[in-house]
Amino acid sequence: MVLVKVFPAAGREDELQAQYLKRIQYLRKAEPGATFRLHRSTKTPITFLWYEVYESEGAYANHLKVVMPAFRKEAGPTPEGLLAKPSESEIYNELAR
Repeated sequence: MVLVKVFPAAGREDELQAQYLKRIQYLRKAEPGATFRLHRSTKTPITFLWYEVYESEGAYANHLKVVMPAFRKEAGPTPEGLLAKPSESEIYNELAR
């Protein structure tokens, strides 16, 4: 499971949200075995949180090496200045279900 916190530049939150809604549609089609949830904080400054669950380490590796580059090729680069700072991510291993 991967958690990613993303920090949009002030005033550009809706622009980032629109991009992420397109991305999540793409990811759900490209990786039907994975779970993707996108959240937007209610505090200021606004933070986005991606919650992603992959079937295996190999599925996550495929996400990074194949799916995301294909998405970036289709969608283009992130617009300059859209993010206030680099995103923060953390990987968690499941212990029990």
